[in-house]
Amino acid sequence: MLGSALFFYLMRLDRDNVKRTPLFWFFTPPRVSKEEGKPVEGIHGRSEACPHKGPCMNYIAKGAAQLFSVGLLMTCVRTILPRILTPKKALKSLKFSHLKLGIFFGGYIGLYRLIVCLLCRSTGKDSALHALPAGFVAGAAFRASPSLPIALAPVTSSLQIIISWAYQRGMIPAQWPLVELLYCVCQGILFHARVMHEDVCPRYIVNLMHTVTTNKADEIQSAFIKKIVAFGN
Repeated sequence: MLGSALFFYLMRLDRDNVKRTPLFWFFTPPRVSKEEGKPVEGIHGRSEACPHKGPCMNYIAKGAAQLFSVGLLMTCVRTILPRILTPKKALKSLKFSHLKLGIFFGGYIGLYRLIVCLLCRSTGKDSALHALPAGFVAGAAFRASPSLPIALAPVTSSLQIIISWAYQRGMIPAQWPLVELLYCVCQGILFHARVMHEDVCPRYIVNLMHTVTTNKADEIQSAFIKKIVAFGN
């Protein structure tokens, strides 16, 4: 939740940056609205300070519905495609739990937009700081579909924005390959988790390591376990 709050805040600040940081994320918040107006009670209609067009409720519901549909579609494709040759079995394999990703996506965006709109309406102006409480509350939707890669994405993307700003402002010399070094460190941590802590390592990392190392990662882990067992005996 804290990572989500920081990430949304940095994204809103970065929207006004001439050289925006390219990010891979399923939602980009709008620019901070320069318009100001009188505080508005309730949630009906639209405040002049809100960073969107049309009524707030429509804006919130539309975003939540769109992202819910995306999450649901992703889950259905992942579930049905492996069983595409047996359509009946594929449809029967769908469960209520397959709504979780859609609930996360929809809830994440819906809660974020709701809090931002409420803050704009209550203060009469928009601010990048509104993203902090909005992002924090939106992070609660993560409980619907817990996932380590998704949880880490806001943190790594926040670091990406900060490093990009540091390069642009000359705080980091341009000749320093900091991004490449950070990538190497992250890969090292992932490989360490694959060998030493497979029980908590994301499954896709295990499969990826197996593929790119042509089974060497499995051999390293097996040899490591044998040495540990031999040492214990």
